Amino acid sequence: MLYVIKINFYKDDQEEIEYYNGNCSYNESSSDNLSISNYSIILSCNRKGDRDLEISITNFNSTFNKQITKAIAYLVGTIGILPKINEIMIAKYDTNNKILGEFTTDKVIQPLESHKLSEELILDKDKMVSLLNEDDKSRSLLIATTYWLKGVTADLAGDSFDKLWKSFNTLYSYISKKETEFEKLVFIKGFIWSKKESFCKSCEMFEDYTKEKIRELRWREMILNDYETRNQTKAFAEFIKRYDDYRLNEVFKEILPYRKKFLEEEGLYDEILNIIEEKIQLKQKRNEQILTFYIIKYAYFLRNKYFHAEKLDSTFHLIKNNEINELKGINYIFSTFLKELLEENPNY
Repeated sequence: MLYVIKINFYKDDQEEIEYYNGNCSYNESSSDNLSISNYSIILSCNRKGDRDLEISITNFNSTFNKQITKAIAYLVGTIGILPKINEIMIAKYDTNNKILGEFTTDKVIQPLESHKLSEELILDKDKMVSLLNEDDKSRSLLIATTYWLKGVTADLAGDSFDKLWKSFNTLYSYISKKETEFEKLVFIKGFIWSKKESFCKSCEMFEDYTKEKIRELRWREMILNDYETRNQTKAFAEFIKRYDDYRLNEVFKEILPYRKKFLEEEGLYDEILNIIEEKIQLKQKRNEQILTFYIIKYAYFLRNKYFHAEKLDSTFHLIKNNEINELKGINYIFSTFLKELLEENPNY
C-alpha cells in the first residue's frame, strides 16, 4: 500500500527550489522516496498492511515520523532554516492509485521556529546525505545532528552546552566503538589529532591564542577537582606529558604549584618541570591539542561539575557572570568543531 506524507510550508514569492530528490532508507534494505524543497517535504512510502493514518503521523515512534525527522534534520542542517509549517497531510492509495483515506492537521509544532543557522555552520549537503540512510551510523548521525541543531540555536548558554555535549557524546561513542567513557574519550582525542586536517576551522580558532588567553579558564578548580588526592598524582603527571603545545606548557608551569607537594612526594616534580621547560623552548604550536583540551578535558570537567542532575544549574541567573561568558566561549568552539565532525562522517 502506498502512503504519501506531505509537509507543506507557508509559501512566499520565491520560486520553488529543490533541495533533495532521492532515497530515504527506512530499514537496511528498503527505501522511501523523499523530495525536499522550500515549498514542502514529500515522502512516498510503500508499506504492507492497512495503517491508521492519524496514529501513523502522530505516534513519535512510527517509521513515518522517523523518516520525517531525518528529512527535517537534513533540511535545516544543510539549508540553515526550517520554513514555517502550514500543515501536514497523509494519504493512502491502493495498487491502482485510488485514494483510500486522508488525514490533515495544522496543529503542528514548529521545530527551531524563528532560528536560523549562521552561514559558517551550514552543513555540506553531499557529506550529510548519510543522514538519510538507516544503519548504526545514520542513527547516530541523526541523534547527533538534532542535538547539535538544538544546541546551536538554544537561547541559554546552559541549554546550548547540554545539547552540544550530548551531540558530541553520541558521535564519539559511535566512532570509538569502545565500552568505557575513558576509552571513548582517549580514542576520540587520538582521532582528532591524527585527522587534524579535517578540523581546520576548529584548529584555526586557536592560532592566536596566548598563554594568557588559555589561563582565563578555571585551572585551579579543574586541577583540584580532577586530581584530588596523592593517588592521582601520576595521572596528573601523565596529563601534562601528553601535550606538546608550548602555550599549554606555559600554563602548566604556572599551575604546577597546585600539586607541587604531591609531585615531590612521588618524586616526579623535577622530571615534570624539566619536560615542561623543554617543550616551552621548542615553541611548537599544536592547535589540535588545544582544541581537544577545551572540548574534552575542560568541557568534561564543566559537565561533571555543573551539569549533573543532582546539582543546581549554575547557569540559572538573571545577571551575566564569568561562568556564563566562559560557557558561551566553549559553546562557540563546540559548535564549529561538531559541524566539522559531522561532515567527517564519510570517514568513520
